[in-house]
Amino acid sequence: MTTAARPTWAPAKGGNEQGGTRIFGPSQKYSSRDLAAHTTLKPRKEGQDTQDELQRRNLRDELEDRERRHFSSKDKSYIDERDRRRGSHLLLEGSKRDTEDRIAPRSVDADDSDVEVKSDNESDESDDDEDDEAALILELEQIRKERAEEKLRKVSEKSGRKSLKPRKQSFSEETHCSITQHLLT
Repeated sequence: MTTAARPTWAPAKGGNEQGGTRIFGPSQKYSSRDLAAHTTLKPRKEGQDTQDELQRRNLRDELEDRERRHFSSKDKSYIDERDRRRGSHLLLEGSKRDTEDRIAPRSVDADDSDVEVKSDNESDESDDDEDDEAALILELEQIRKERAEEKLRKVSEKSGRKSLKPRKQSFSEETHCSITQHLLT
């Protein structure tokens, strides 16, 4: 067996530990893994919103144009009315914007209020909860009763199959209650 096939005791590594088990100071040579890579970002090209393009664009006009198109698709009379008012005020106001331009129009009922009025009588909510709870309890009792009757019917069918002679079984009220109580527990 040759010595070339055997691994070294301390394999050479790229990086600061170049040279295996060097104990003294770092070498003056650098590994390619230690060099800085990808030091520049890809520059934006024309049409990819460079800084110059953003400075040249008038974003306010673009936003107003998009809003106008959006609201015109919702309400056809919106364009004509808004443009007429805006055109007459532009000469008088100069650079000051119209308050109607800053506020987005929305339909609000005069009867509706944004603030909900809380009722003084909180017992209505608790009454509803109690009614719901009572209805659920009744439903649960009915389900339990149906299940007990089903089990009782199955037990009576099994006992009928085991005997050769069909016997007429009659349960008294007390026996029925005790069997039902036994099955529920």
